[in-house]
Amino acid sequence: TIRGGMVTQKRWVGENGVAQGNFETMTDIETSLPYTKDNGERAYIYLRPRTAADHQTDTNMSTVRIKTTVRDGREKSLSLDGHSFQMADHPTALSTEDFYHNTKKIEDVYYKEMEQLIKEKTGAAKVVVFNHQVRNQAKANASRDVGPYAASIHSDASAYQAESLFRSAISGQLGNAPKESMEPFRKGRFVFMNAWRNISEQPVQNHNLAVCDATSLVGGTDDAVPYDVYQPLFKSVGMFLAPRHALFHRWYYYSNLKKDEVVLFKQYDSDHSKSGRVCFHTSFSDPSAPPDTPDRESVEVRAMAFFPDHTPNTCPEFSDPNEEVASNLIQAVLYIQMWPFMGRIWFAGKSKTKAGREEILEELLKDKTGRIGCQDATEKEKILMKEAAIEQGFYTYVAQAAASLEKSGGWMVRFLSRLF
Repeated sequence: TIRGGMVTQKRWVGENGVAQGNFETMTDIETSLPYTKDNGERAYIYLRPRTAADHQTDTNMSTVRIKTTVRDGREKSLSLDGHSFQMADHPTALSTEDFYHNTKKIEDVYYKEMEQLIKEKTGAAKVVVFNHQVRNQAKANASRDVGPYAASIHSDASAYQAESLFRSAISGQLGNAPKESMEPFRKGRFVFMNAWRNISEQPVQNHNLAVCDATSLVGGTDDAVPYDVYQPLFKSVGMFLAPRHALFHRWYYYSNLKKDEVVLFKQYDSDHSKSGRVCFHTSFSDPSAPPDTPDRESVEVRAMAFFPDHTPNTCPEFSDPNEEVASNLIQAVLYIQMWPFMGRIWFAGKSKTKAGREEILEELLKDKTGRIGCQDATEKEKILMKEAAIEQGFYTYVAQAAASLEKSGGWMVRFLSRLF
């Protein structure tokens, strides 16, 4: 039968398969999904304040809504390696309030729960959970402790971005896994993936997660278009889905998702032999949902899974570490507008002289935050990293960043920078 935006199929269920008079409803939803237009330009979006050196707008991306049937994935044979996603039963020790207010418990307890789940479902020898995001449209805030629902179909990482995350993980810069523990996982196969959970005690009734069957993508990824994401402390590269072949795409969701259920889906799989390697996804609305339907509350973690015994080797090679550190040093300078206020003033003052610019480079090489990638480097190694940074034009970028600071900060920056 059809009700509003829903196509429903009822099946008779009972305990241990015995009919007891209960109906469980499986629902396909007629809705529209937000595809991103491919205008031929490099797409971008800013999740931080723009500087004078940035683009003139927060984004050049625009979406178009395409009518779509999102099928209920329950009781269908959908798997991670076959289709790029699957659902798993997995309770958590955390309460709803823990996800909003107890970051330490999320990182100490929930991360381990998800690492174990991913190991069980994929056979991975090692899993590193390194990030999470709680979502609730009504509680979304500027700090992104609680984020809004996804506004367009996307994947979090291009192949380039996924390989960059792989190198960071092996170098001990992702999650809490020390570098020495990651050495055995340089070879084989890796998967960058998400684990998505409803955190409410009530099943999800609207704004659910829609996932695209990877086998329905024309030519594999013909419709995938990269876009730059300017984060507060770094730039990443994601993928959006253009509507060119939307007619062929098969979309799924899991109806009435409960708190003890998890949707696993891939962002990138280095094994090219798998049919399910990338899962495009988005939130979507059910046109038939009542206006007073509770807001969806969810959490997703991002993780890297490693398979060192996989053959042939599909993991990327490592580039010159000196070149990588040099690039990170320049990135730190390019994001000068995100530095603490007094850090920006110090930078502006030091940038005025040759000795000051050298001091900036030496200070960054101390890598106090661990983001540069040279925290454990020897003095001899740091000399080579410094030389590589200078060769890549580090001091030129310092001058450009200082000019940007003065332009945006005006007389206050010029005045206070004299203190340094």
